[in-house]
Amino acid sequence: MACGGDTVKPDFHFHLQIAYSTGNRYFADIMSHLGTNTIPRTRVNAIQDSAVQMQYLRLVSDEHRMIFEAILRRDPEGRAPLCAPI
Repeated sequence: MACGGDTVKPDFHFHLQIAYSTGNRYFADIMSHLGTNTIPRTRVNAIQDSAVQMQYLRLVSDEHRMIFEAILRRDPEGRAPLCAPI
């Protein structure tokens, strides 16, 4: 994120790996079919204000870090940030 590179593909793969880990192949299949269109980050360029863009990207990055850490801890309550946008 700080380097200014493309963050959509890694974001999608993060979510896709979580989908695979559910053991529900249909969930992973539909995500694979829809592709990066399922990732809100793909629309971040629509935000004109670069400060607001960076604030959004930091928020998403923080949420992903919390989810990843919860997975490592095997903490089922750590899924809350993942469910919030749904």
